[in-house]
Amino acid sequence: MNLLKITIALFVNVLLLSVNGNSQTFTAWNKDSIHSDNVSVPLKKLNEKPDNTKWFREAGFGMFIHFGLYSSPAGVWKNKPIGDERYINPMAEHIMMLQKIPLKEYATLANSFNPTDFDADKIVQMAKSAGVKYIAFTTKDHDGFAMYDSKVSTYNIVQATPYKKDPLKALSIACKKEGIKLCLYFSLGRDWENKNAVSREPRRNTWDFPDTTGLSYETYLNEKVKPQLKELLTNYGDIAMIWFDTPELITLKQSISLEILVKQMQPDCIINTRAGNDVGNVIEMEDNIIPEKGDVKPWECPATMAESWGYSKLDTKEYWKSSNELIEKLVEIRSKGGNYLLNIGPDAKGVVPALAQERMSDISKWMAVNSEAIYNTTPVSNKIYNAYLTQNKTNIFIFIKKSTEKYLLMRMDPKSVGKITLLTPDREVPVSYNQSFGNGIVINIPFNLPFPSLSVLKIKKTGISKTKLKITD
Repeated sequence: MNLLKITIALFVNVLLLSVNGNSQTFTAWNKDSIHSDNVSVPLKKLNEKPDNTKWFREAGFGMFIHFGLYSSPAGVWKNKPIGDERYINPMAEHIMMLQKIPLKEYATLANSFNPTDFDADKIVQMAKSAGVKYIAFTTKDHDGFAMYDSKVSTYNIVQATPYKKDPLKALSIACKKEGIKLCLYFSLGRDWENKNAVSREPRRNTWDFPDTTGLSYETYLNEKVKPQLKELLTNYGDIAMIWFDTPELITLKQSISLEILVKQMQPDCIINTRAGNDVGNVIEMEDNIIPEKGDVKPWECPATMAESWGYSKLDTKEYWKSSNELIEKLVEIRSKGGNYLLNIGPDAKGVVPALAQERMSDISKWMAVNSEAIYNTTPVSNKIYNAYLTQNKTNIFIFIKKSTEKYLLMRMDPKSVGKITLLTPDREVPVSYNQSFGNGIVINIPFNLPFPSLSVLKIKKTGISKTKLKITD
């Protein structure tokens, strides 16, 4: 048996090689394995494997783009706003399910879907200006419609709409030009166009396919999911992450098979844990939920600016989070070691809503001054004296709000403090501090802080303490 056959046999039998020092053991691939940390072809010693999540840990900030046929009705069907008792405002991208719109009727949206104003270059430049390091684009959402040139199904933007263009191709070129990593969203367990996408009630398409007799999720995986993933991993250059969503009833074996497919085609591509069954490199938190504490593994919080992910006419101004709130969420997430994936939803013409553009502009101004406190940083403490903290090898960053407080107390060795400055648009302004009577410092908070949201104090570590500091409340 040659080397190729041996490698294939190892995958068929789902057998892993674990190397620790001079001892070698074979371990069965089971539900307790950390799957993505063990996939390697050919098999290598663990300490020789590259850390494919390093870029993700350092990035800190990404942008989601939800764009599809649902961008046309935008939360309104037959002149009536949709409703959803689960949320304060319904999610417009769920309109097909919420209204039980028959597939044939919903598919007619493609006849007039013509986003001629979609400008990939402009969108990527906006993202880059705001400090975004990666973009995730909806290649196929729950409605099953492919937003790229798919040969697997004619139900796609190139073949079914008058637009006749591939927005993903344009986005991939723009991302490469600007140095932004491209990630691809793919709805896994929910596909309302495909009868074999059998998921939990009421999340599947029960109105078109009420009887599940003879239906097979495995068939759906083999005939649509995997072929489309192969297209995406072949035709759009380097893909940084496959961003799976809604695993639903997928089995462990099926989740592993998807991960192997991705790793075989693009070994450096990572996946998130919404592949199901704890398979994946990046832990995906619940939508819009920031955890109390972070995680040792890379993690991410996907979030909206308003209520819907897709464009919604119902998301009027009062439903939008302020720029200050979005900036604070970014800081809180980074202070806990996670990444913030902030969403925009272009309208039916492909235009990013003005309110989203305004918020990205505000974030851009803030990041222009404070980005060093966001990128390539690690947590110091969850929260201390009403401030968030991050750090790198040489500095500690303190994020403070405008308040009537004049002092900030920190428990840390005064000898490890070189100098403290306030980051401003013009320069770093020196900030005075005193040693406390114990093991700590008292920082004199500047009266005029440069930002209405959070401003950043930068503590330069001295030569005696360039390692990561442990600061406790």
